[in-house]
Amino acid sequence: MKKNDIYDINRITLVAETLPTVSVIIPTRNRSELVRKVVEDLKKQDYPREKLEIIVVDQSDVFKPLLSI
Repeated sequence: MKKNDIYDINRITLVAETLPTVSVIIPTRNRSELVRKVVEDLKKQDYPREKLEIIVVDQSDVFKPLLSI
C-alpha cells in the first residue's frame, strides 16, 4: 500500500462523515414486490448506509408485512 492509497482512504472516510443523512420515502399501495425491489436497489447505492433512512408508507388493502427487507 502506498502513501497515496492511505490518503485516499482517509479522504473517503472524511467525505462520508460530512455527508447529510438522506431519507427516502416510498409511498405505496398493494405493491409489496415492487417495494422490495426498490429497497434492494437503494441498498446497492454507494451512499453510506448509516446516512440512509428508508421509510415505506404502505396503505394496502391487505396486510403483507415486508419482513424480508
